[in-house]
Amino acid sequence: PVAKTVAAALNHDGPAQTMTVAGCFSPSVAIAYFDSCADNGLLENIDALTLHLYGAPQSMPQTLGFFREWLAQHGYGSMPIWVSESGTGWQATPQQRPSLKESLSVALSTTMRGIETMVCGASRYYSFYLGCHTEGSVGWGMCDSQASPLRSLATWLYASQALSHKHYLGDLKARPDGLISARVFGDGGNDAIVVLYSQSMAPLRLPIRPECVNGADGRLLNLPADGAIPIPDRMCYVKVSAKSLNGLLEPGLSDLYKQGQKAVAGKKVRRLVLQPQINAGSVAQTSLNGYTLNPAQASAFPLTFYASNISEKPIKGKVRILALGEGAKAQPKSDEIAIDIPPMSSIKESRSISLQSQLSSSGKVQVKISAADEDGAVLDTASMIFLPEPAKEVYTVAKGPDKFSPDGRPSPERWSNAIEISSLKCYSDAL
Repeated sequence: PVAKTVAAALNHDGPAQTMTVAGCFSPSVAIAYFDSCADNGLLENIDALTLHLYGAPQSMPQTLGFFREWLAQHGYGSMPIWVSESGTGWQATPQQRPSLKESLSVALSTTMRGIETMVCGASRYYSFYLGCHTEGSVGWGMCDSQASPLRSLATWLYASQALSHKHYLGDLKARPDGLISARVFGDGGNDAIVVLYSQSMAPLRLPIRPECVNGADGRLLNLPADGAIPIPDRMCYVKVSAKSLNGLLEPGLSDLYKQGQKAVAGKKVRRLVLQPQINAGSVAQTSLNGYTLNPAQASAFPLTFYASNISEKPIKGKVRILALGEGAKAQPKSDEIAIDIPPMSSIKESRSISLQSQLSSSGKVQVKISAADEDGAVLDTASMIFLPEPAKEVYTVAKGPDKFSPDGRPSPERWSNAIEISSLKCYSDAL
């Protein structure tokens, strides 16, 4: 509802000119949550999907590949991806400066992660965090407590400068052992840049003669007479003649990169927004997978929603509530609700619906609320996933001499030496 409302508010005077970006998705979140966002119209109402990425640079192809595939499954395979937050933490100090070893590692990880997301077709990448910033004992800033730049800021600024207005062309075919990647960038001119990312600082040999080599922070590195390429930062920028690359490139991640360069259709701008309201007392448990109901709650669930007209004209139409169990046809859970909403106003509707039989037979029920105008054109939809309360067993846990923290497997043996606790509820959906 927030993304829909913001998109409408920013573009209410005409065609959708102001970009709306949303998501803040992390690969650690349940896929069911992503699907729920799509089912609720998130992708229809934004211009770009935002991600928060903190994984290793070499994991970016798999991560961005997953989100690109997920977008395609929902009909938005070419939607721009913005990495709106990405950084590398370090042990905070009173001066807010990492140790030399950590400084080198943080700069390498943050910068190469940004380059890898570019290779994977991300449209934008925002390093976290420009100013001095600490969360508990972890420092994130690219400046210290005196606003003095850290190495991570220097390496990130140089990466932005070196690769600005360039496109990913592919990877070098012949790569020496120990090299993680050799990404090639160019702008159609006479020169190209090869970004080397290595497992160590040992000099490397390439099948082409470099014109010059710059370190991670842009400093010029001396080339020895034997042609070995120094890489004291575990990454470097090798400037070469574009012609010298003939026959030496392989596609690499070009398909993933090109997918992010395609033109996309504009977003929809809503006139009406549906917003379900779930009271904590009406569900047994809330998770990213959906809302869990016990039998009593499922037999008479109080479904409440707001329908907000965010346009300057009145809206007349109907709202339908449907429940869809896995492998079953949608069943209407209420009569059509007539709506007549004045401009810039909201109405509240409540209905009691029974989901018990469908939860018992299918194990999961999707409840959809759909609003249409008098001509039958869909104005908005809202979707919620409901799950039956999982089976649980209670184990008595004995007091042991050791502070042992077992995992969540429902096995009495694994809990026999745990710290004292009166009982343990093991929910099957948590395993």
